[in-house]
Amino acid sequence: MKKKPVGEHIFTEAANAEWGVSQYRVNQSERDPAHSFRKRFCRTCPWLKANIGVFPARAFEVSAPTSYDIPDAFEHGSPSFQCHSDPDRMCAGYIRSINGVHSLPVRRLAAQVPGLMDQIEEAPSEAFENYRDMAVANGVEEGSPSIKKVRTE
Repeated sequence: MKKKPVGEHIFTEAANAEWGVSQYRVNQSERDPAHSFRKRFCRTCPWLKANIGVFPARAFEVSAPTSYDIPDAFEHGSPSFQCHSDPDRMCAGYIRSINGVHSLPVRRLAAQVPGLMDQIEEAPSEAFENYRDMAVANGVEEGSPSIKKVRTE
């Protein structure tokens, strides 16, 4: 029996499919929340400072709406930041970041999964606390319109 898709990957540029950078809109009523997020950082997680430069700056520009404050994120469909190596699951680094804590998809997940943050392992090395710092460290210009609405606290 073929599994019914529970969400839709949105690749805003063809190159993002190559890099695994997607935003994901999920039909929350059809997804098992306990299996919808990573419990540990993957080896090449962009939230780890050790991985600066692994992904191109453009990848961070197009996925910035995942880290907009809730009212601004609504304009983009409230996307979540998915794991690039396991795109059916929300990224552990994103969930643990300031941006994840303030995102509607993470708040929904936390309401469905008791002790969500306790289930995610600590970063294996130093991690970015917010999306803007991660994007700038990876080559996005500080004044870029793409990160203007990103929440930093």
